[in-house]
Amino acid sequence: MERSCEKLNADAMSSLPGSILDNILARLSLREAVRTSILSKEWRYKWTSIPNLVFDFLSDHIFLRNDQLENVIYQVLHHHRGPINKFSFSCRTSPNIDQWVLLLSSYEVQDFTLRLLDKHQITSHFFAFQNLKHLNLYRCIFKPPPQLKGFSKLITLDFQEVDFVPAIFEQFISQSPLLERVRLICCTNWDAFEVQGPSLRVFTFYGVFKTICFKKSPVLAEVSLSTPVVDNLIRSSTGFKYFQIPPMLEKLHLHPCVLEFSGAGGVPSRFADSLNSLKFLTLSMHLDSINEVASAFCLARSSPILQMLRVILRTDRIVEAVVEYIRTQETPDRYLHQLRRVEIADFSGSEPEIELLRYLLASSKGIEEMVITPCHTSLSDDARLMNRLMQLPRASPTALLFV
Repeated sequence: MERSCEKLNADAMSSLPGSILDNILARLSLREAVRTSILSKEWRYKWTSIPNLVFDFLSDHIFLRNDQLENVIYQVLHHHRGPINKFSFSCRTSPNIDQWVLLLSSYEVQDFTLRLLDKHQITSHFFAFQNLKHLNLYRCIFKPPPQLKGFSKLITLDFQEVDFVPAIFEQFISQSPLLERVRLICCTNWDAFEVQGPSLRVFTFYGVFKTICFKKSPVLAEVSLSTPVVDNLIRSSTGFKYFQIPPMLEKLHLHPCVLEFSGAGGVPSRFADSLNSLKFLTLSMHLDSINEVASAFCLARSSPILQMLRVILRTDRIVEAVVEYIRTQETPDRYLHQLRRVEIADFSGSEPEIELLRYLLASSKGIEEMVITPCHTSLSDDARLMNRLMQLPRASPTALLFV
């Protein structure tokens, strides 16, 4: 009886239009799609037309065991019929990766992910994927041939722990005319990095670099920069070049060390060239570094339409020079008149942190709310500190303080 019901359900589904069946299969994982082959004779090979092939040998130890890795992928590729839009492979490593890439080069793959635990050099066959729109590489060596002029249809690029020659990589992204998003995490160290991309809108970088410039990215709207070290960074006599940014930048996220680097050699009150489109600014800074604090003030004052400011605090020790610097800043600050929302994260209640809150609340008549997130326990348990915060003067009569 149960088998008859399954057969009836399978037959009922088989009568659906082909486009609907394809849509159903496309929403299933590879494991689920292959299992539909037992529903009925008509369903035996329907899974072979699914356009998205995702092999995750790192997390799926039941369906795809490592000892069956080569056989499973060869069987899937051998039986597959129709286009392959997406191919994703996650594993420690395999000696057959290059062969699979060669087989895939005959398809118009648009989304390619290779996530490995052991570093592997991308085969030259990969660079024949001229229909590629999304590229994700993890622990790979990326060496495009000299004659390659980028990927003409590439939209997003995500590299983690990928080795490449910086100059060749710069040329590669500059010659990918539709590239909109670039994310580089723990990749090759940079000396001078010039980011060029006519369509680039989002750029995220975590790693080591000396200088970075965005002059030739005219529509760049969001930048996030972070570095794990500061001792090895070499200060430039001309200052940190990420301030040579395009006029369309709306969101800027700067994390520890990057902000202090920008302050090397003295920090002006404002930049000569204002960040006229910047609306959202996130700063992670140490309040025991006067360079970082001065750089933060400079950035905020150089952003005439800044609406949202988020500050992630780090206070390892109290530096009186920093406290005094913040106290001497003029309020209200005429350059922060557009500021509407402030978020303060990892607040501990130290003196420089309270002075920073006092400055921000007194600087803008347009502030609507300030949200404070403590680093440990709730601040509401400290009645004395709460009372001090609530009594801080506010330039905006409607400003709300949330703790």
